[in-house]
Amino acid sequence: HFSGLTSVAVDTALLVILVSPALYFLLFLPITKEIRERTESERALREHRENLEKLIETRTKELAESNQHLQGELAERRRAEEQIARNYHIQRVISSILQTSLKQIQLKEVLEFSLDAVLSVPFFSMLNKGSIFLVEESGDTLRLEAQRGLPESLKIKCAVVPSGSCLCGRAASTRKTVFAAHADALHEYQYDGMSPHDGHYCVPILLGDKVLGVLNTYVPDGHIRKEDEEQFLTMAADTLAGL
Repeated sequence: HFSGLTSVAVDTALLVILVSPALYFLLFLPITKEIRERTESERALREHRENLEKLIETRTKELAESNQHLQGELAERRRAEEQIARNYHIQRVISSILQTSLKQIQLKEVLEFSLDAVLSVPFFSMLNKGSIFLVEESGDTLRLEAQRGLPESLKIKCAVVPSGSCLCGRAASTRKTVFAAHADALHEYQYDGMSPHDGHYCVPILLGDKVLGVLNTYVPDGHIRKEDEEQFLTMAADTLAGL
């Protein structure tokens, strides 16, 4: 009996040895191959995702740089268009002043029209009020010749301004533009009911070294002095001097 069992065990062992390669090729090899293929697929997918993320990052950066460049071009174009429009309005004002001077009308009317033209430029911060003073024959006082938007009390107070007094008088005496962002110590002329005051550009009207008058415009309280505004007002004042 024992001999029979031994024989069966030996036969079984031999059968396993003979069948194992077949089981490996039939069962284990396909499983191993599938695992390897899956691992390779996962690795390829991971690499693809990483490359895709890098590509997206690169493209996003390129688009951002391109957009920034485009925004810069648009901003530059807007500035150029604004400059063209500003120059057009400036030339329109100068031309209208010159054309008005050729009409057979009183000097006061010419100055009033010129003041309206100066205050009409939309690109500058001038308020819709201002005045033009002319130097009297004595040479030491300014006379209010034209105005827009001034209260009655101020028209009376500033009807005659001594040279060197207040802002307009200082512009005449120094032959230089006087700017004030608001009412300060230089603003000597006060009047009843005066509210927090706007700022000024007071530009001398010069013909060579001779002072003919002062162009006075108003800007909002706290306004910052700007070179292009001052250049425009100086150009307008020079045009007035040629009248």
